[in-house]
Amino acid sequence: AGMDLRPALAAALTGVFVWAAASKLIAPRRWREAVSAYRPGSLERATLVGVPLAEGAVGALILAGASAYGTALALVLLGGFSSAIVRARALHGSKVPCGCFGRTKVRDYRVLLARNLALAFLALAVLATGASFPLLQWARLPGGEEIVPALLVAAGLALALWLGRMTAAALRRQPG
Repeated sequence: AGMDLRPALAAALTGVFVWAAASKLIAPRRWREAVSAYRPGSLERATLVGVPLAEGAVGALILAGASAYGTALALVLLGGFSSAIVRARALHGSKVPCGCFGRTKVRDYRVLLARNLALAFLALAVLATGASFPLLQWARLPGGEEIVPALLVAAGLALALWLGRMTAAALRRQPG
């Protein structure tokens, strides 16, 4: 009896989509520039907010034990992203804007489509095998006298993230 790789499949899919959402939240200006380059017209505002939320939802659904819904959402997103890439190729040629994780601002459309295809295969493997990574099912939520300390820790983490983002923005504005 071999090792069960299904949790690793689901964790990998979760990681990719959470990383993608986080990169858009960490570098909102770059995300806004990438979306504008795709010229989505009236869908620009919805795309700016909706894509990171949907990517985060993929991870949240898988972590909550609803892998089938998370992977279905991942497949819908990958289809939409691939359609946008094909459209962007018509606008920009073979080098299209990349609003994904990483520092690269433009990539060859074929690389982006290949990445999306690989992620679609990963999502299909998660869906077909019933893979899950229900991290939130393993976690015990605080109760009773643990609530106040748990809320203080959550507030502290949120404050630390906000401070980190503000510090990074200030450092980027420094000359030299």
